[in-house]
This record gives sequence, structure tokens and C-alpha cells, in this order.
Amino acid sequence: MMKILADTNVIINYLTHREDKYRESSILTMELCADKKLEGYAAFHSLSIIWYTSEKMKEPEATRREWLGRVCKILKTASAKHDAVVEAVHNVEFRDFEDNLQDICAQSVNAENTPA
Repeated sequence: MMKILADTNVIINYLTHREDKYRESSILTMELCADKKLEGYAAFHSLSIIWYTSEKMKEPEATRREWLGRVCKILKTASAKHDAVVEAVHNVEFRDFEDNLQDICAQSVNAENTPA
């Protein structure tokens, strides 16, 4: 089964159905993970980003907790080792630090490398 790491924005699109050009593909990706047709992962730090973002969207705490619970039922959590995070801090090839952490987490679970 193909392993994927769902980017934070994919998860947020799925939860909120926000207007985004990737909304439909985000929903499909999460549904495939929920149906166990893909082995899905979320980077450990995505959960805190989702919490923070949904708080800024004025979502009630109960809704935020329900959302994170749903994510944790659909996706496993991928993490990064300390040395990899330190290396990411100094990796000038990645302009977006959060994307660099996503990449490290994807590598940690041997997720497939697919185009965005």
C-alpha cells in the first residue's frame, strides 16, 4: 500500500472545506486514507498548526478537538529525530522551514515522493 504524508494544508482543506484550488484533491486524499486505500501520515507538528489555525478561525475548542481527533483516526503521526531537525535549521536549499520538516517526517515513514 502506498504511504503518503498529508501536508498540513491538505488536512486543513479537508476539515474546513475552505476555498482553495486543491480543496477537492485534499478531500479525496483524506477519504482514501480514511478508507485505508492509502496509508496516511501527518507530520507531528501539523497538529499544533491545525490547532493554532482553527483557533484563529474562531472555531470553538470542542470543534478543534473533534477535528484533531478525526485526523488522528485517519492518519498516523510521523515525527523527526533531533539531528534531522537541527539539520533542517541549516538547510538553505529549503526556503520554507515548515516544508522542510514535512519532508523529514515523510522520509521517516518512507512515504512516497509524489508531485504536489
